[in-house]
Amino acid sequence: SSVIDDTQGGNGDNNINPGEEINLHVWVKNYGADTAIAIQGILRTDDPYVMITDSVRAFGTMAPGQICSTGVNGYAFSTMINAPDGHVVNFELDCHDVHDSAWVSYFNETVYAPNLTFREYAISGGNGNNSLEPGEVVGLTVTLDNDGSAVAESVHATLQCQSNQISLLDSTGYYPLIEPGSMATNSVDSFILAADSNAVPGTIVHFTMVVNATFYTDTVIFSFAINTGIEENASADPIMAKVMDIYPNPCHGLLHIKLNRSDLLRDNNTLRIYDAGGVMVREYSLDINTDIITWSGDDSQGNHLPGGVYFIRLTSQDIDRTHKAIIIR
Repeated sequence: SSVIDDTQGGNGDNNINPGEEINLHVWVKNYGADTAIAIQGILRTDDPYVMITDSVRAFGTMAPGQICSTGVNGYAFSTMINAPDGHVVNFELDCHDVHDSAWVSYFNETVYAPNLTFREYAISGGNGNNSLEPGEVVGLTVTLDNDGSAVAESVHATLQCQSNQISLLDSTGYYPLIEPGSMATNSVDSFILAADSNAVPGTIVHFTMVVNATFYTDTVIFSFAINTGIEENASADPIMAKVMDIYPNPCHGLLHIKLNRSDLLRDNNTLRIYDAGGVMVREYSLDINTDIITWSGDDSQGNHLPGGVYFIRLTSQDIDRTHKAIIIR
């Protein structure tokens, strides 16, 4: 058997996490009928995320049925900071005695890591319409999901943008602890950015966010557009979320528009899609049984539309909702 000990070189959770120094305690048993004399065990792996720093341990002379261990100081290895969550490390233990008889055993250990992914962004300040327009200075918060199996501690991120239309006035944001299956936002330490007064409305701006945590590092990429003047519903209240949900957004392929049937009337339900200039490119007539529309990014004539900002507008007798969608080609 084996036990992970990361109390000295890690966070002490007895799991392998990226970037940790591990003390690996190993027990071996003599299953034979003869005494094994002066047993040494050599630990090996060809795993790209693991580097063994102390590979030889003596188990001594072992009588039939006897179990011996590596002792307080086990095998030592380190894991790379980019080791992915759920990665299985395969080890080989080569034991041999004074007479050069050899026994090879195989076992594995699993890496437990956070996996922080982009969920959504939010813009505050400016003229208060939750978007970035030419000449505005706004706050930007980014919500991250932890899809991994380990907690993300001491999380901080550095925002990068290559566009000459955007200036980053505060590019660092700090996050609270993010448990597995949870999300967090840098709401108490938002990024601050400014759009050039001559910025072109409708331009999609790409951001890279380098995320670092204790024993973890990764890169998150997301995009949004400089506002075009066609207003999206600014409220993000639960009622809007029930009426229409758009995903994935930004979108590289098919865009799914999920509707709530209970909000649709029997007549006069219309879904229209507009480009960044306000020109309607696609229209759908909906009935009460429609619950999802899948748009492939083409217009009413079947022409493939370019990447950019589009506005999805749902109207009926009592509803008029507009959501922004970004198509990336």
